Amino acid sequence: MSGGPACSCPERDEPITVEAGSNRPARLWVILSYMCNHSAFNGYHMTSSEYSAVGCRRCGYIWRTKAKYVDDLGFADGWPQRDYRMSAEELTGVGR
Repeated sequence: MSGGPACSCPERDEPITVEAGSNRPARLWVILSYMCNHSAFNGYHMTSSEYSAVGCRRCGYIWRTKAKYVDDLGFADGWPQRDYRMSAEELTGVGR
C-alpha cells in the first residue's frame, strides 16, 4: 500500500501537538509503522521505506504517508510499532 489521503473525520481539525498544561487534547493519530514497509512484493519482510503507516483512533482509518507531521506523532501503545495490519476495532479500542 502506498501513500493515500489522511482520514477526513473531525479529528483532522485537532492540533497535532499541544503545549504542556493544555486542556485541549492532541490529535488522536498514531504511528503504526515508522519509515518501513512489509508487503507481498518483498515476501512480507520488513524493509526500509520513506513512508510511515498512521492510524486515526477516532475513525479507525489507516493510511501511509511521508509527511513531516509523522515525526510529531506518538507510537500506538500496546501494538507492534511496525505492523499496521490491524482492524479498525483494534485501532479505536471499540469492543474492549
